[in-house]
Amino acid sequence: QGKVVGFIDNSKPNFSFLADDLADLLKSKYGVARAVRHRKPTASVSASREVFADIQKQCDLVITGSGD
Repeated sequence: QGKVVGFIDNSKPNFSFLADDLADLLKSKYGVARAVRHRKPTASVSASREVFADIQKQCDLVITGSGD
């Protein structure tokens, strides 16, 4: 209840759809307050330090994934 979930999208096809569905499920079933989304420029590059800092500051849980 009231937690913030973060998503780091690796920019592969379909991960955004998975993240959307997961965010909706976590909000409706578990009371997640909001979702924070970041998208990497490509799957082969690590997320930037700014992304990690923002996620650390705002989020209680982070989901990072790969989609295809």
